[in-house]
Amino acid sequence: MVDSGPIRVADRSVARIVIVGGGAAGVLMSAALARRAESGRPIDIRMIERESCCGPGLAYGKADPGHVLNNTANRMSAYQDDPDHLLRWCASRGVAADRGSFLPRPTYGRYLSSVLGSAGATPDATLLRIRGEAVQIREAAERTSVELSCGWSVPGEVVVLALGNPPPHPQPTRDAVYSGQRYVADPWASGALDVVGADDHVLLLGTGLTMVDVALSLAARYPGVRMVAATRHAEQLMPGPFKDRVYRPQGWLSPVLLAGGRMLGTWRQEPKGRRLRVTIEPFVKLRAGVRREAEDEAHRLATWTGADLDLAWADDRSP
Repeated sequence: MVDSGPIRVADRSVARIVIVGGGAAGVLMSAALARRAESGRPIDIRMIERESCCGPGLAYGKADPGHVLNNTANRMSAYQDDPDHLLRWCASRGVAADRGSFLPRPTYGRYLSSVLGSAGATPDATLLRIRGEAVQIREAAERTSVELSCGWSVPGEVVVLALGNPPPHPQPTRDAVYSGQRYVADPWASGALDVVGADDHVLLLGTGLTMVDVALSLAARYPGVRMVAATRHAEQLMPGPFKDRVYRPQGWLSPVLLAGGRMLGTWRQEPKGRRLRVTIEPFVKLRAGVRREAEDEAHRLATWTGADLDLAWADDRSP
């Protein structure tokens, strides 16, 4: 979401702005600039993008249908002063959505393309899309230009770099793990996930949004694929004070209670004749639904072992 912003241009009859990048950032900048155009002060926008399509960019152009936005529809409008703009666009195209919907990312990519088209149709604003690769910016006293790899020069009073996220940096190690064919440095590269097979064990380095996207893509392709996500930030996975209950000094890990992607407790099992005693020790106060799911899982474990369940909650902080 963008507002009018503090962009300043020279006092000429036409303000020419060059935007390098035709993804989400470039589109939103174009939309904001177009709204500032006036009859006595038109704005000429030149958008440079090396891909054939402007609008979706990497985040919304290469997403799988199962990838959704990380915010609700009422917070993803292209216009800060019109939070329902996206919802009206959805309604006009038969896309079911309400203010609390998490829309598919490909749908949002189409929305951005529509916003860009509207920016080009704004009175007193012109938008020229240039397909090319920007390689250099030249600055002069009153004029700046963007040089393209093909030899073209695109002049402007202001240059906006809307480059998006660069590809991942190579890992600073020569370990074979990071150089073999089984290592995927950029999951968004064409065919990057084709190296994964249905019976593989996959280690995902990181627990951010890219990890979620990759996990969803792999699960859709191979429903039985096994994945483990690793992070350097343990606080993302469990409440900080309870780390020692999970990571034992002897080098082993306690079995954990998982809910919503976080560790909310530990558990242990102890066979006693024909009974299986399961003790669950929560870290925090648990919701009733989480408690029920944990008890159901304990019953499944006892059934699988052929024992009768003896369930106990230690240091119980749940209702």
